[in-house]
Amino acid sequence: MSLMQGLKQELMTTLRVQDVRLHRQDGRWRLEWQRPSAPAGLSLLTLLNDLPSLPPLTAALGQADDGQPVLLDLRSDPSPHLLVAGGPAAGKTTLLRAIALSLALSNPQAQLQMLLLELAGVRGPAARRGPALADLNDLPHLLAPAISDPSEAMEALRFLVSEMAYRREQNLTTPAIITLIDDVADLWPAGGEEAGQALSQLLQRGAAVGIHLVLSTSRPTAAVLGHTFKTLLPARVVGRVADAREARTASGRLHSQAEFLAGKGDFAAILGDKLVYFQGVFVSDHDLAAGLQHLHRHRKNVLVAGVLT
Repeated sequence: MSLMQGLKQELMTTLRVQDVRLHRQDGRWRLEWQRPSAPAGLSLLTLLNDLPSLPPLTAALGQADDGQPVLLDLRSDPSPHLLVAGGPAAGKTTLLRAIALSLALSNPQAQLQMLLLELAGVRGPAARRGPALADLNDLPHLLAPAISDPSEAMEALRFLVSEMAYRREQNLTTPAIITLIDDVADLWPAGGEEAGQALSQLLQRGAAVGIHLVLSTSRPTAAVLGHTFKTLLPARVVGRVADAREARTASGRLHSQAEFLAGKGDFAAILGDKLVYFQGVFVSDHDLAAGLQHLHRHRKNVLVAGVLT
């Protein structure tokens, strides 16, 4: 293979495109390529229908470029928690919704409970377009409706820290509590240092007692998401970001190529030592309605103690 052929192949791999054109014009080399459009979407139920039953605490994230499903196993050492990073229109909230519904459909309420913190909504209606976590409020697994108020979000974090301490004392691990926080950096204006300390404690010791965090951020280079914080989140899913610096910070890798992703659910997953490019699943209106109907139809009766008279 000639030097130019090798360079062309390397550029195609780096840019994740089918072809590039390298030619000389006016004494300068010019590189041209067709930027790929966003990959076709894949609904959650479509993917789940093609899979065997998922193991406990395992969510379907999407489909890799080779057609294989991409799964998140929160029981595994590399990924007891997850950070989803990306800029506007990367598909972060869409993926969090899919993770929540996927977990709910695969785990009984007695084994799984969830909290949803939708901090991205605090920037006002203009900042929120499209589906939101609050659309999942009818999930029977929720400990409370989706939380968008910053002070209530801090109360939820304090509850989790207290619950973690109680479980450690009592040697309890069930039911699992999975907390999804959409744009975690928005906790800091309300919670400040307390927010960072609570999250650090939960990331360090929560998984051992069944408490897991799934966090998203649109600002991977934000100062509040410092080096120590990021070392506690080795499992990452990265969507389209602005440049190579953000790609490196978001992924924790030098060459994730996240700056070349197409957006709208086009992701790179870093799970353990693997880097996998995949198309994230989304929760369609049909998926949500069918999923909720299935969950409530098969929901086991909850025993409630009567009042003694």
